Amino acid sequence: MTVEDILQRLEGVRPHGVGKWSARCPAHQDKNPSLSIGEEADRILLHCFACCDNRDIVAALGLTMADLFFYVPDSRSACRERVRRTEERQRKTQRDEADGFTIDLLREADYFVRSRRELNISEWSIEQLHDELNALGDAYLLLESEALHG
Repeated sequence: MTVEDILQRLEGVRPHGVGKWSARCPAHQDKNPSLSIGEEADRILLHCFACCDNRDIVAALGLTMADLFFYVPDSRSACRERVRRTEERQRKTQRDEADGFTIDLLREADYFVRSRRELNISEWSIEQLHDELNALGDAYLLLESEALHG
């Protein structure tokens, strides 16, 4: 069953955006369209603003509730794909948080080292800068390794 099949069974159908329509509800004497019809990826949604039960609406159309659901081939793989994408987003968020934590630790360590040594970076020679950056890189690798394994 498609949404078009259901729309053909209704009276006073009017579009209300993409995948949305209104119509007169077949479950009660409806003068003005009070039935909202929506199309989702795997189902048709019905809502009567006069509070008719969906079972009554479907019965008035000569259908069953099962007719509101589309056949979705291999729904298990679609579900697995949604789960995989959710887990991937969570892992990325955790990596971003860990990277941010590591960068904060490096900034604190760098500030601590410079303040203890009373270093003024503007007076550093190229060699000093190179040595400090290498030491900072080594500290970053150590912190990254501890964050991943500890």
